[in-house]
Amino acid sequence: MANNIKITIITVTYNAEKILEETILSVLGQTYNNIEYIIIDGGSTDNTIDIIKKYSDQITYWVSEPDKGIYDAMNKGIRIATGEWINFMNAGDSFYSQRTIEECAHFINHNSDVDILYGNTIVTYKNEKYLSIPKEISLLKKHTVFCHQSSFIKTSLLIQYKFNIKYKILADYNLFRSLFFNKYHFKYIEQPISNYESENGVSATQIQKVELEYAQIKYANNKIKLFFTYIKIYIYQIIKYLIPNTIIESRKRKLRSKDLYLKKITK
Repeated sequence: MANNIKITIITVTYNAEKILEETILSVLGQTYNNIEYIIIDGGSTDNTIDIIKKYSDQITYWVSEPDKGIYDAMNKGIRIATGEWINFMNAGDSFYSQRTIEECAHFINHNSDVDILYGNTIVTYKNEKYLSIPKEISLLKKHTVFCHQSSFIKTSLLIQYKFNIKYKILADYNLFRSLFFNKYHFKYIEQPISNYESENGVSATQIQKVELEYAQIKYANNKIKLFFTYIKIYIYQIIKYLIPNTIIESRKRKLRSKDLYLKKITK
């Protein structure tokens, strides 16, 4: 295996003028010297493009045009990528340290059987930080085990499988689940890879849609279980107007904790 593998970082963004620059600087500040950086913008109408242009001489490729959502944009990035491995670090998120890519590349070089590398995540929610430590990879059968921001995937696999854009929130889970069932090798690196802003994440504010997509993915061949999940979500939508908002927030925290195994970071 090559000692200096080429790694592509793809940032997907749309109207992200307040959060994009931090992400860009996180990528450009990496110590690793063989990075291809791609930004796919969905046709922003704020100052996002001005921020991209500010760093355009250090960005390998960028484009701003309408797309069909975040996963369609990520698929565009895959088609353009020339690196052997890909990480998706979307607007608002960042690498844990300046040496993150260097350390992950070193791990890949010394583990020839790895297809998907994944690690820990520092999750920020309501101004509090949590350490997300993935557990058994076999739990991918049931739900998300790690954040896609904290993973590096072989480009060849992403070209073959891609993200299914019919899933608007959990296409990343669907892809990782498919790779797991097709016996590709997941390897865990015991260190944080990314800082993830959960407060502004798509899935953080859409519990019913998250649970519906989980069901559609897991029960694609079991219409009875899928039907009862529809009923459960319908009932939840009714009773959410009858119970205090604090209970709703508790449910959100429970779902997030179940997926990402959050441990609060104390000062």
